[in-house]
Amino acid sequence: MYYWIYIKIFYELGVFTLTPVLIPLSLHVILIFRAFARKFYFPIGIAFFILASLGPDLSKQTITNSEANR
Repeated sequence: MYYWIYIKIFYELGVFTLTPVLIPLSLHVILIFRAFARKFYFPIGIAFFILASLGPDLSKQTITNSEANR
């Protein structure tokens, strides 16, 4: 039942506006969600797999934007 604690924390932090600092932590939690969702509800696992694949792209965009601002 402690998965709902992670859902509440990352919903309040904003899962879709992750900073590069939060990306490794969020990917770790997303992998936990994928293992959890694969047992109970498979489309949720696919959705978190898509979120995990979007994570490194977000980090690359923020890094290139910060370098462009310099």
